[in-house]
Amino acid sequence: MEEIKNSEEKISKEKIIRREGVRRKRTAKPEIKKIEELEKIERKKIEQEKIAKARTTRKTKKEANVEDAKADGANIVKRRKPYSKSVEKVKIEENTSLVVKQENKLREYNNFNKIKKKEDFIFKKPTLKIIPLGGLHEIGKNITVFEYGNDMIVIDCGLSFPEDDMLGVDLVIPDITYIVKNQDRLRGMVITHGHEDHIGSVPYFLKQVNTPIFGTGLTLGLLKNKLEEH
Repeated sequence: MEEIKNSEEKISKEKIIRREGVRRKRTAKPEIKKIEELEKIERKKIEQEKIAKARTTRKTKKEANVEDAKADGANIVKRRKPYSKSVEKVKIEENTSLVVKQENKLREYNNFNKIKKKEDFIFKKPTLKIIPLGGLHEIGKNITVFEYGNDMIVIDCGLSFPEDDMLGVDLVIPDITYIVKNQDRLRGMVITHGHEDHIGSVPYFLKQVNTPIFGTGLTLGLLKNKLEEH
């Protein structure tokens, strides 16, 4: 009997607990709703804050990216500037080196020309001049002047006979005006042989210019007889 009573008491207690729980649930519903609403509001706030943070982070990221890009660009520019300066310096140095090379070449050329001129002035050897005063493109009247420095020698002094159109002319002698003007430099006359076209004008020559005559014995003998006649 006691067990039955105890079981009934337990059942009655459980019923009471259930009723109280139901009552608590009924009384707790509006409070739960309020809590849920507050939680929703808090969730919305949290979401809004997250969205705001995300936006700000995006902006900051963009700004950071822009700043990074600017910084990178500045670094690139900083890197490029010295590179460009170095390139310009290299170009300037190349140009200056070319100018210097050209100037050196011009100096060397001028110095070489100066030395050459000095050598020409100091070591220049006198040239031999051969001046035919007669005997070219004609028969007879052979006379040639050889000049070397301040010295002058006459080779032969012949005559030629007149042609058919030279009426009243007995003999044709060469023009020795150049020798007369430069007789102070004349060192002598050389006779190659005793034909008239090589010795015929010697007497007329010696009337204007006094100079020694050189030749072989036979040639000088023939010339001596001619001078005795004159």
